[in-house]
Amino acid sequence: MVRYIIIIIILFIHQTVLGQPHYVTTIQPFRMIVEELTGDDANVDCILPPGSSPHTYELRPSDVRKIERATALIMGGKNLDDWAYSFECEHRIELIKYVPHEFYITSVPHSHGHHHEEVHDIDTIDPHFWTDPKIIEMMVPGLVVELQKIDPENAEIYQKRAQIFIDRLKNLQERMEGIIAEKPKEKVLLSHPFYKYYLKRFDIELLEVIEKVPGKSPSPRYISQIIKRSKKNDVKIILTHPQLPDRAARIVAESIGGRIVELDPLGGKAGRDTYIELIEYNTKLLVRNFRRE
Repeated sequence: MVRYIIIIIILFIHQTVLGQPHYVTTIQPFRMIVEELTGDDANVDCILPPGSSPHTYELRPSDVRKIERATALIMGGKNLDDWAYSFECEHRIELIKYVPHEFYITSVPHSHGHHHEEVHDIDTIDPHFWTDPKIIEMMVPGLVVELQKIDPENAEIYQKRAQIFIDRLKNLQERMEGIIAEKPKEKVLLSHPFYKYYLKRFDIELLEVIEKVPGKSPSPRYISQIIKRSKKNDVKIILTHPQLPDRAARIVAESIGGRIVELDPLGGKAGRDTYIELIEYNTKLLVRNFRRE
């Protein structure tokens, strides 16, 4: 009897999900964003498990099958998850194309004295755009149009959810600005170029990126230059993240008497499993480490 009931439940779930679009995202933040728009009207899955980096992740056979069976693969772009271009799928949505060009930041190392540089060549932009909630707010309408083309039956529902999400994003930005204003801002270092969009959005000055190319260790000479500049500018905060090694960042931190603050740009864990939670988590963690006057 119990076995019969289990079979009925499995068949019910299978029939319910079978008629829905199956969206697959490359990283957790994209899953969070798509889920805000689809709710229970689509099955949304993610390739990278929490804690993995899109720059270094190696696909498993099950990942490949998941991509090939997906209604649509939702990815960032060439500079983030280029491995996703190797596989066939019914639809492919590149989110970087829905980011307004005026928001682009270069992935080419910025020169001294410049907070950020803007570019318009899609092949040279920094792909970590999702760390800026304003960019997501601006990107959502374009993404919704694509989802509506794929799943016209739920077009109206997607539109309604998009407006709710946009309102929540606006509220999020206001609240984060309030939290950041609680303490004086400090200049920061980045272990890797993973949080430049966020820093620009909330006007937090970035002195330098320690490891400009993820996975490529900086030279001793370059580390020495960063240490000197950090001491001169009284920089004490080094932002790292758990998805990539931070050995060079810790060398710098020890040399300048700095504080390592491990942010999480990808989330997918308890307390940071929605986009709103993820931005809140990182903002509160960063502000706790600002010095008081």
